[in-house]
Amino acid sequence: MDMPDMGRRPWRIHQRVDSSTAWFVLQWISVMTTVLLVLALGAFLLYVVSRGVPKSSSRRARVSGMSPKMKVVLALTMLVDYSCTDQYQPNIPAMAKFFMVSPTEMGFTIQIHLLFCALGMTVVGPLSDRIGRRPVILACQLMQAISTVTCMCASSIGWFMAGRAIQGLAASVYVAILASMRDCFDDAASRQRAMGAMMSVMLIGPIFAPAVGGYLASDFGWRCPFGLLAIFAVALACISYHVIHETAPAHEEASNLAPASAVVA
Repeated sequence: MDMPDMGRRPWRIHQRVDSSTAWFVLQWISVMTTVLLVLALGAFLLYVVSRGVPKSSSRRARVSGMSPKMKVVLALTMLVDYSCTDQYQPNIPAMAKFFMVSPTEMGFTIQIHLLFCALGMTVVGPLSDRIGRRPVILACQLMQAISTVTCMCASSIGWFMAGRAIQGLAASVYVAILASMRDCFDDAASRQRAMGAMMSVMLIGPIFAPAVGGYLASDFGWRCPFGLLAIFAVALACISYHVIHETAPAHEEASNLAPASAVVA
């Protein structure tokens, strides 16, 4: 079997890392965490189908404005999602050889992400109306961290696609973030200014992620950019737990199948 054409140094790093005991332990932890996450999502879906979307019993007062820290955290949340996709696009040919699939099949992992993101948006919006923005955003950030580790540790194209699918579900947090902007800014002008500033941070991903991901992969292999993003995603989730506050008003209601577009109306 031909070795992946990834350059001498990256391939040696892959050989050394993939054969280490610590790496096998990390892969095992990643697989178990992903399986538990999928089971938890499946159990929650069955609960929603049988009992409906749960409703938070806590009362939340509408807030005016949003703290700069929370704006930065929400902007970085969207930045991580964009970076996870854009950083590995230059490495698709090398990753395709590593997983022994065609570049076309490897490119399909991007479509998997978009598909599950679209599906997730139909649920995240109504769910954030019922139980609040904060728990939904934190849950999506946790899913982002777990799925990025899954992609980093993937030993087959199947596991990599599973990680990308969960990343797509995590990316649907975009709907809850837009809803939180609507909660905090009553007038359209203020909301647009705040959203424009957040978008400026988010667009750093598409601009710099391909170059940075390609450079890191050329020296350390394609797993390295995923590892750095996973560390950043975990740190961001921990910070968000202390920074993000609830913004959804107590009177918000939504049906189980309400369209995601209603969240940002």
